[in-house]
Amino acid sequence: MKKKLLAMVLSCALVITMMPQIAKAAAKQIWIDNVDIVADDDHTLVCGDGTVVYDEATETLTLNNATISKKHAGNACVFETNNEVKNLTIKLIGENKINPDFYLSCGILAECNLKIQGPNTDTLDINVDSCGIETGALTIDGAKMNITTNRASGITVSRGTLLDKQDRCLAIKNHANLTVRSGQEGIYSTDTLTIQNSVVDIVTNTKSAIAGIGGVMIEASKISAISNGEWISDDTDQAGNAIYSPESITIKDCSDDVTLKS
Repeated sequence: MKKKLLAMVLSCALVITMMPQIAKAAAKQIWIDNVDIVADDDHTLVCGDGTVVYDEATETLTLNNATISKKHAGNACVFETNNEVKNLTIKLIGENKINPDFYLSCGILAECNLKIQGPNTDTLDINVDSCGIETGALTIDGAKMNITTNRASGITVSRGTLLDKQDRCLAIKNHANLTVRSGQEGIYSTDTLTIQNSVVDIVTNTKSAIAGIGGVMIEASKISAISNGEWISDDTDQAGNAIYSPESITIKDCSDDVTLKS
């Protein structure tokens, strides 16, 4: 009896000892190149010839000439879906690439409010079979990005179980430069989609090049939106529109820098 009691006490002590590690693992995970960078001792990973560094205080990932090619179980090379990271910034330095070594992989998959930031002299190239970026909300702030997908959308803003639907917005601003070549939608938001003071060049094979279900606003930007898709269902946003919204579409202060084709 005493041995059984001692065994129970030791088991409880072991569980209590492990609880902080278990809580930490459950609380926050960000997988980069199939490694949880949050659990890494110095929050630094070598990726190709560069690095990815995570700053927990500011919730920032800094990609410095990084090449990311390995996926996590969620089929994404940058993967955050445990709902504990509400705001995440990806800062770009140099030339960065997400180029999965596996079929049907995504580039970035997240539930959070994501910001991709950098001067438009530094780049992020995403070349994937599936979706380029799928997240809860997205701001591309001054970054230069090239996204190529074979089977899915370039950017989809529709996730985010902790975000209200009206907060699932896509914003491209501050002299960002975005090029998308996609198998489905080019860029899509379940709420508003805004492009301000930026350059956006999209060609899609099916569905719409630019779609904002809560409205589309383009201001002081250079836009080329081409959809080679055909009408394929009763849902208008599934058709091959250059720009689609069931709400409002506003284009202003763009001079002659807008090319639309569908």
